[in-house]
Amino acid sequence: MKRRIQGSLIMSAFAVLFVLCSTGTTLGAVTSFQLHIPARSPDLPIVRVTVEVSVPGAGGTGTLNVKHAGLPSGGVMVTLDNSLFALNGTNQITAAVGANRLLFNLFPNENFPSGLCSEKAGMPDPDVWTFEYTGPTADGYRINSYTAPPSSGADCLTCRSRRLGSSTGHAIIPPAFMSPVLPEVGRISIDFMFVLDNSYSMSSLVPGTTNEKMGVLRDAVAQSIGLLQSETRAHPFDRLGVVWFSTIVTDSGLIERGPLAGGAVAWNPLKPITTPTPDDETAMGDGISRAIKLSQDSDPLLKNDAVIVLVTDGMQTVGKKILYGSELSPPLPAPENVMTYFNNINLSPPGGSYDALRKQCITVQSIGVGVPGAEFLGKLNRISEETGGTMNVSINGTGMSTAAMNLIVEALKGNTMTKVTEVNSSLASGTASAPPVSFELSNAVRRVIVALNWEGTTPSGGMQLQINRPGGGAAPIAQRYDGNGYTLQSVDIPAGGPPGTWSVTASRAGGAREWTLDRGTARRRRGRAFAT
Repeated sequence: MKRRIQGSLIMSAFAVLFVLCSTGTTLGAVTSFQLHIPARSPDLPIVRVTVEVSVPGAGGTGTLNVKHAGLPSGGVMVTLDNSLFALNGTNQITAAVGANRLLFNLFPNENFPSGLCSEKAGMPDPDVWTFEYTGPTADGYRINSYTAPPSSGADCLTCRSRRLGSSTGHAIIPPAFMSPVLPEVGRISIDFMFVLDNSYSMSSLVPGTTNEKMGVLRDAVAQSIGLLQSETRAHPFDRLGVVWFSTIVTDSGLIERGPLAGGAVAWNPLKPITTPTPDDETAMGDGISRAIKLSQDSDPLLKNDAVIVLVTDGMQTVGKKILYGSELSPPLPAPENVMTYFNNINLSPPGGSYDALRKQCITVQSIGVGVPGAEFLGKLNRISEETGGTMNVSINGTGMSTAAMNLIVEALKGNTMTKVTEVNSSLASGTASAPPVSFELSNAVRRVIVALNWEGTTPSGGMQLQINRPGGGAAPIAQRYDGNGYTLQSVDIPAGGPPGTWSVTASRAGGAREWTLDRGTARRRRGRAFAT
């Protein structure tokens, strides 16, 4: 019997670029820094930059002065009430001070006068903005850059919600232009919402396997939550929730991550995933609407970005469905005829009509459980495409876990996880272990996360994982999550080993013997590895 080993390495490569020079809660301290926005033509321009300054003891106090070549020489004092504030009639900003943080969103509109799809010719490179915050002493900052999600067949003038990763072409705060110099501590906070199909069809088998779809789904979501818990540059105000849809819709609410130390233990009650009683129908539109409402009900001053991970195995059959513009009454003309719409009856203020899904500015990452070419996959792809997400098709158990974790990494973007590699291989009967998989870690890396998956639902006794340091020897595991058909293990760098060439080895528990435990049936095993 062969065991399929499927793996990916995710590496969270970052460096603490700045030195912490100031601590305490001194009132009246000034934190000054420059924000540099690069020109990106012909790529989509940066249409929004979000900066969060950690200010212990702020409690809603402080002032913010903004300076720019297009503003009066003394700058412009910004109202800290999160209202859309016009800096010069073109450029805009929202800013708010909450408990222990200043959060602002800059919209450099003069750089794209013809819309969010292209920047003006001759844009300054970089476009330099100076911010002066007066209040309690700051001790760190976070930053993310955004473009508009491109939508084929429609404009990209709706949302400024597509995060840019930590590669070139994003806005930065150079340490030479910061006083005092503060550490960059991670990304902006996110609401993660899993919207999951709980109809009876999810009790059937994944095509071509003996795996039940619902069991595979529960394991994939639990592992994805473990991946989020393993992130070292996360945000304590991240929130996580699970929405189930069949004939009716139920949800867990959104649970805040809380202190980063200990791996987001507040999210542990969401694992293992508890499945409501399944029902005949598939109310996907109502499930998406519920998730949008959960995020909408957050703090209006300090609202998180939001990401939906949608998983379903078939067409909508009941409820307020997601419709193409051509399916509305009256039908919409091109290009809106091919765009997706949802019923906003659950939102505040109460609606009852259909609104463009892309206008909610929430990224929808989707997984279709089934076979390529199924009719419902076309609508999933459209939903994800126009909201800045991606759609994956899962045709087996490890494929769903791979898709879910890839979508999580895609959603995080911004000074956090990066996938290094993905490996697929077979472990034949009588073979004790797969060949090691090697990868390089630089001195910028602070944690490696490796996830091994195999087909079936036997816990970690089925397959074993070893993470090897440069020069050989197993690295000490800093954090670990095990479940049906997977193990997720983390090593801190350099505490667990130095930069250099690392490797991972997957092997059978008990050596080169065959084993068949999996709800009483024999299965092939698949594995996957990630590093972060």
